[in-house]
Amino acid sequence: MTDTTTLPVSGRMVTIEAWKLASNTIDLTAQIDNLKTWLSNNENSTGPYLHGNRFVAFLNVGGMEYEGGTTSGPGPLRHETFHSWCARGLKPASQPDAWWDEAWTVYNDLGAVGSIPFDFSDPPVELCPRNPWTRITPDRAYTDGERFFEGVASLLGVANLRSLMSDFYKERKHKPATTADMESFLVCHSGQPQLVDAYHRFVYGFADPSPAPDLSLRDDPAHAGSDAWAGRFWDSPDLWIRNADDGGTAHQPVEHGQDNWFYARVYNRGATALARHFLVTFNVKPFAGMVFQYPGDFLPCVAATAGFELGPGESTIVKARWPAALVPPADTHASWLAAVFARLDRPVSGLHVWDHNNLAQKNLIVVNLVPDEWVVLPFVINRFAVRPHRSLLELIRLEGMEKLEARLLHRTGTPFSSGLDSRDRPYVSLQDTTPQDEASPLDCGGSPAGVAYWGEIWTPRTPNALAARQFDRAMEVAFAPGRVSQLPLELPGGEQLVMGLLLQVPPNVQPGQVLTTDLVQRDEADKRILGGLAIEIHVIRSESTR
Repeated sequence: MTDTTTLPVSGRMVTIEAWKLASNTIDLTAQIDNLKTWLSNNENSTGPYLHGNRFVAFLNVGGMEYEGGTTSGPGPLRHETFHSWCARGLKPASQPDAWWDEAWTVYNDLGAVGSIPFDFSDPPVELCPRNPWTRITPDRAYTDGERFFEGVASLLGVANLRSLMSDFYKERKHKPATTADMESFLVCHSGQPQLVDAYHRFVYGFADPSPAPDLSLRDDPAHAGSDAWAGRFWDSPDLWIRNADDGGTAHQPVEHGQDNWFYARVYNRGATALARHFLVTFNVKPFAGMVFQYPGDFLPCVAATAGFELGPGESTIVKARWPAALVPPADTHASWLAAVFARLDRPVSGLHVWDHNNLAQKNLIVVNLVPDEWVVLPFVINRFAVRPHRSLLELIRLEGMEKLEARLLHRTGTPFSSGLDSRDRPYVSLQDTTPQDEASPLDCGGSPAGVAYWGEIWTPRTPNALAARQFDRAMEVAFAPGRVSQLPLELPGGEQLVMGLLLQVPPNVQPGQVLTTDLVQRDEADKRILGGLAIEIHVIRSESTR
């Protein structure tokens, strides 16, 4: 018997072809009506049907799914139909991953409404064995697997879980997906790190480690892995970007309009504890910020990747794709943040990079300038202050570059300390410093469709609307020459501020040199560094001398 139905999401007319043995008493008309309902429900809950304009069912006994078809008795027919979405649409990458298509399908069979909190006193459950030669889907996938998704629903909310699983289907349809892919996706989009604990115990089947591992991302090359670190934590050597999935270990400037790759080097500083499973998350803040705080700046995140079996004293390199659609536009400085999570090893709310060795950041701006050219870098300060306070901005110049000109800009000059001589705070127009043969900074040519992004840097060769709007006719104050110089600020409470740092290359600097400058914020009372930016200027030849 055949009939047709039009599906609600894809708008596709699908012919339903139902078969039975001539001696069988199954009512094909009733089963086709059921299939019409289930096919429509599955599109509404999960996404478009992927298997052409035909669905074939042989109604007999048992149950087995195919792409756009099934052999099944009437009882399992709804279950096997959903497998055209979960198993034959979104596909497990290997046999060890085959637990989740059964688990999620059973959760759907039960109405996709279950929500029971995890109980971590329950024994571990192995649904995804680490043995790649496994060839059998465990029976527990249908029971403990469904229970796992009820636990996830208790963390995320039922509606949110269903929405995220639909998004995962739409992103990965027709592609193989591992268990780690699903874990990474759910953590990234929910921002819930307790999922790492749940996967550790109730999917991979690992017992709680004793003692706990001590995973670390170094804050600078001298960092030996302690939680508290007062060194140069804003430019982690354990984080870098690559423009391709090539395994390189040198940091590259971001290539816009294409995929890039996040890399991280993770250490297990524990003396005896094996980290059987961990997850590294990567996030991007599309502005240069002085201070970042966990969890709000780290989660939800852009990408994540799982790792396994990191022994005590060992390190490993992990990577995750940074999709082109999530890469900010050209001329945007982004701050890169990373966190590593393992069972019994993760930061608590309110901590900063310098407080915990599971957190790291790379706040590095790379810019090409010719001799005597300047750059303006907008940066965000005072994001978390609740009360007015005094702070110091400190500029650290490269040895031999003590006369590198540096100025601090603000539209109104409000944060500049009253202790500074007003003669040091004239109005400056960045328009007046633009060469006559360059585009005006009021021209939005540096931003797609004239849109300005908060993190955009500005040079005479890359004008954009942000710097013109934010810093033209701004108040300025100069950093004194020297290896280290400071400017006091009086910062209000509860107010985020956008300031600008103007750096100008000396005219006598030779092309090929690299000038590294750090801008850090210190607490005036205890002199502790609260945040920092690293600016790496590559001196290039001007067009006229090439």
